[in-house]
Amino acid sequence: MRFGGGVALSAVTHAAAFFIILFLVSRMPPAPPVAVQPEKSPSDIIWINQPGPGGGGGGGGNRTPEPPRKAELPGKDRITVPVAKPPAVTPQPPKEVPKPVPAQITIPAVSTSAGVVELPGALSGIPAVPSQGSGSGGGAGTGTGTGIGSGQGSGLGPGYGGGTGGGAYRPGNDVSWPKLVYEKKPSYTADAMRAKVQGIVEVEALILPDGTVA
Repeated sequence: MRFGGGVALSAVTHAAAFFIILFLVSRMPPAPPVAVQPEKSPSDIIWINQPGPGGGGGGGGNRTPEPPRKAELPGKDRITVPVAKPPAVTPQPPKEVPKPVPAQITIPAVSTSAGVVELPGALSGIPAVPSQGSGSGGGAGTGTGTGIGSGQGSGLGPGYGGGTGGGAYRPGNDVSWPKLVYEKKPSYTADAMRAKVQGIVEVEALILPDGTVA
């Protein structure tokens, strides 16, 4: 009988404790509301002006008391709006600026110093004799023609026909090479061919402006 009375007393005690706890819980004040941060658009998104409807919004959830996580969109780029990527700029190598070519005089002559050099102690201002040499033709020197020197023609120095360096006026300076108009084969004698005579003959001729050979 003692064992049965102990069990009954324990059951009554546990039941009384359960009802007391339930009463205390029901009398407790309600929990304060949890502050939920308002939705805020990310500051690292640039909205592009596109034609279409404006305004609006949306929402949803699964009745979880925790604040919602930020919206995410799978992708490789950090910006999820359709922003055109800038074109790749390929650096161009610096262009080489050609160096300016100094102006050159296209004549076969170089200007020389023709000034009068006065030496200390020398008498200056002596009048020169207006002589151009013993030649003729209007030039200067001992030759003939309008040139300078002992040659003939309008050149400089010995020689004839113009130009410089002596001898005949050779091709160059707008003078073209002569062209073969008529060729005469040499006629060797029988004795020379039989004796196998060999040698070199150099022939030089001056072609005048009228085509004749001087």
